[in-house]
Amino acid sequence: MRKLFLGSIALVALAGSEALAADMPVKAPAYVVYNWTGCYVGGNAGWIGGGDRLSNYPGPTAAAFFPLTPAQVAASTNSVTPNGSGLTGGVQVGCNWQGAGSPLVLGVEADFNGSSLRESTIVAYPIRDIGGGATQSAHTEANTKDVTWFSTYRGRLGFAADRALFFLTGGLAVAHINSSLAYTLAGAAAPLYLGSDSRTRTGYTVGGGFEYAFTNNLSAKLEYLYLDFGTYTFDSAIIIAFPAIAWATDVRARDHVVRVGLNYKFDGAGPVVANY
Repeated sequence: MRKLFLGSIALVALAGSEALAADMPVKAPAYVVYNWTGCYVGGNAGWIGGGDRLSNYPGPTAAAFFPLTPAQVAASTNSVTPNGSGLTGGVQVGCNWQGAGSPLVLGVEADFNGSSLRESTIVAYPIRDIGGGATQSAHTEANTKDVTWFSTYRGRLGFAADRALFFLTGGLAVAHINSSLAYTLAGAAAPLYLGSDSRTRTGYTVGGGFEYAFTNNLSAKLEYLYLDFGTYTFDSAIIIAFPAIAWATDVRARDHVVRVGLNYKFDGAGPVVANY
């Protein structure tokens, strides 16, 4: 009887301990989550293509020398979309901040890039009636537009899933752009109007991309940027007569960039241990 009694007590105690253990909360296993906080430097390379629209027309001095009505100026205007693309490469520097336990990543980035983009078009136009008894002579119009370098200064808004980061970006864009026009009469050996423009222009950029941190300090990204520098005008002066008159060109300057990049992140918050 005594043995039976002691065995019953042991059995009850064991069952109670198991029930107590079942009621106790179980702590989830901890694991490392990447944190994007920190500053970085890196390089990039990719493709750049133009999305421009160029319009050539009699400028104010040409219209004054050859009196033209607005309708005649419009009839003399030719608009073209030049073709061309090139390579781009450069360096970037930036900083990110990510709050503990938050997937949102805020950042800033600046870059400077060289560019081999050259767009060109040559179009031959026949003699045509522009109204009011006036005609425009048969001629060719050769346009070019080059981007020699560009730089952007952007904010970034990202959503992180551990080491993967999806982001939107936008801000200021600056570029050095060369433009030219050669207007040549049919059969002529040299242009009648010849002009060019070369200067640094400002605009804006928007885009987005994906970045992945494959080590605690190194990450790779794929990025698209749209660059818009608005519309500007330059004149091409007549080179064989006086007074000087000019043909005008409006350049609607837009470019597209697709590139890959590699970043090195300096010591920041680093990976963190989290429970989920």
